Amino acid sequence: MGLPPRQDDAADSGLGRGSGYTTERSIAEYRDGLGPQVVTGFRDLICSLDWPCDEALAVVYGTPNCPNGESGGDPYAYNGGCYGLFQINCASHRDKFDGPCERLYEPGVNVAVAHQIWLDQGWGPWTCRP
Repeated sequence: MGLPPRQDDAADSGLGRGSGYTTERSIAEYRDGLGPQVVTGFRDLICSLDWPCDEALAVVYGTPNCPNGESGGDPYAYNGGCYGLFQINCASHRDKFDGPCERLYEPGVNVAVAHQIWLDQGWGPWTCRP
């Protein structure tokens, strides 16, 4: 089972214009359908960008000092206004993507936004930093 269908596919990175999720199915329904094949696919997505792959993976999945990472690899993780794999704070980073905050549940959008944040600020904004 994959992510909900997008209403448009303006850009491969998921940063193009669009309104995000359709309302046919809830986020919870997609979260419940996640399997190991989805989680293992995040490594390729995360490591496809020009940043230290092992460090980026540590932010998401954990380090000895932060064993569960930001999300433990759960693309639908949510905590106090922070969404997805890298727990992006929607209010702080609205300028980095289009559409509703729930777009940050899309792994492609979340990773692309995290990469933009990393380019500007390094790992400083994350609690679980390498």
